[in-house]
Amino acid sequence: MNYIVFRVDTDLWTEMYRALENDKRVFIIPRPLNESMRFLRRMLFSTKLNRIVDVPFKKNWIKSALKKCSFKSEDRVCVLLFDAAYEIYNHQMFEELKKKYKNLKVVFIWENPIDEESMSKFKKIEGNIDAVYTFDKELAKRMNWEYYQFPYSGKINEEENCDISDLYFLGANKGRITLLNNICRSAKNHGLTCDFNVVGVGENDIDQSTGISYNKPLNYAENIRRLRATRCLFESVQKSYNHSTIRTIEALYYRKKLLTTNKDALKNTYATPRIVKVLEGAELTNTDVYFIKENVSENDFPPREEFSPWKLVRKIEDKLDE
Repeated sequence: MNYIVFRVDTDLWTEMYRALENDKRVFIIPRPLNESMRFLRRMLFSTKLNRIVDVPFKKNWIKSALKKCSFKSEDRVCVLLFDAAYEIYNHQMFEELKKKYKNLKVVFIWENPIDEESMSKFKKIEGNIDAVYTFDKELAKRMNWEYYQFPYSGKINEEENCDISDLYFLGANKGRITLLNNICRSAKNHGLTCDFNVVGVGENDIDQSTGISYNKPLNYAENIRRLRATRCLFESVQKSYNHSTIRTIEALYYRKKLLTTNKDALKNTYATPRIVKVLEGAELTNTDVYFIKENVSENDFPPREEFSPWKLVRKIEDKLDE
């Protein structure tokens, strides 16, 4: 089977699906080359604008995007769509794809938590979808969808692996700043070095004594550089969150331990108490500190091939062949 992949314009997505690049079975819809073209695409598929007037030429966009695709009309073709790119999915696009490829299948992949707005958008295109995949096991059961584990295929440079900090965090406040401040204070009391970076923090919640870097966004490349330079990642999830996150996969992939508030973290197939620990309180205990400091080896982690996007592709292929 051949694959047409609708790229999401983020550096994280690139690292997740990098292994699919440069394979003759895969055509990845390219990013617009510059900001002007990205702006034109946003205008073309703008939800607000299309409510007022059906903006023409949307069909031309998909024709242009597929111009360099070498798949033939009779080939088996599977289109991979992602929830982060809703704005470009429309009936004209599906019409053009079905016209161009006679043996077409369409798979939708959820990469973000589902809310009322995203589900409403999905319902509008659901009739064109042959299979749906989600990282949420409970949701997959409830909706009769397929479960998948986040793929990852980032570049590996072992020379970048060094321990500069003991505990690393990157994320938005989202009501977590009290916990994050407490963790940094208790880490300091235990002689640990934290590299915490939090955005969206109000002035009243800033405590410079913690050593946290407040409201200074990092790009994804810098995030990975710092992640590679720590002993352990810290993760704080919402109370209702009960499934693995991309942070779990990053930790396993880059051979880092994970300290998390996710009560179900050890349910991940590859998580073991040697490399994943659940935080039980609002600050670090002696047990947490021992976990952070303890040395681990390559053998404590699963092979990186287990996270390859090709594993997801094979799963999709098996499902479509049923």
